[in-house]
Amino acid sequence: MKKEEKTSIGKEIFEFLKVFVISAVAVLLFANFIAHPVTVVGHSMDPTLADGEYGFTSVIGAKTGKPERNKIVVVTMEDPKTGEKAEWVKRIIGMPGETIECKDDVIYIDGKAIDESSYLNPEYTAMQKEQFGCLNKYFIGNRTQDGIPIWEDWGPITLGEDEYFVMGDNRTNSKDSRDPSVGPVKESQIYGKGVFVLYPFSSFGLKLEKEGRNAFLFCFFWMRYNKKVQRMDKYDAKKRQEDKKRARRRAANVQYQLVPGPYDKGPTPNGGKFKKS
Repeated sequence: MKKEEKTSIGKEIFEFLKVFVISAVAVLLFANFIAHPVTVVGHSMDPTLADGEYGFTSVIGAKTGKPERNKIVVVTMEDPKTGEKAEWVKRIIGMPGETIECKDDVIYIDGKAIDESSYLNPEYTAMQKEQFGCLNKYFIGNRTQDGIPIWEDWGPITLGEDEYFVMGDNRTNSKDSRDPSVGPVKESQIYGKGVFVLYPFSSFGLKLEKEGRNAFLFCFFWMRYNKKVQRMDKYDAKKRQEDKKRARRRAANVQYQLVPGPYDKGPTPNGGKFKKS
């Protein structure tokens, strides 16, 4: 009995270790090749993404697709002094080969002013302009006048074949490609696409380009729609079966008719019999 108990305990330990190892490998594969956890630090992406929001970014999306203009991305940055790496959440503004600049607080790409109204919150940008007197200018070189930061236009900057110009949505509080110490980023630095916010629950949803739609509500209504479609499919299938049964009964009534017996004056329940027509 003792040997059997030892054997069963050994099997349980082995099964536990097997499940643990498989789970750990699955988590590592998921985090490194499918989706990676990310925490928003700072206010550079306000109000699209707020400080402290937690979620996942699509690693497989960054590895399988090319970066797109106006999309939110997670960029791996390295501190030149310490060598420490950090993940920044920014938005792609300029694409490879383009020339980007800021003149009179307006961003131009290849000489044409860009329209950012589709993803920047108009109320928030108006508040920034009122508070700082600008939106897209940058505080370069820590220069001040009477203790007040001097905001300046920047550029033109011509991007290389593998360079992307990224900026935060909170333009007056974002360290990004406008800063000479940062500059454009390479495609290899783009670690993830979009951010799916899990917490806080009030912000739950996918943030890819705009402020994001509520993925919970989307999934809820999509599930309800699918259930409705499934119910309709089941109803249609049941109705088709009933129609087939009715058709068979009608065919049977046509094939068989009630005829009078030899000694009966007419068809009766007892004297009549069925005869195939």
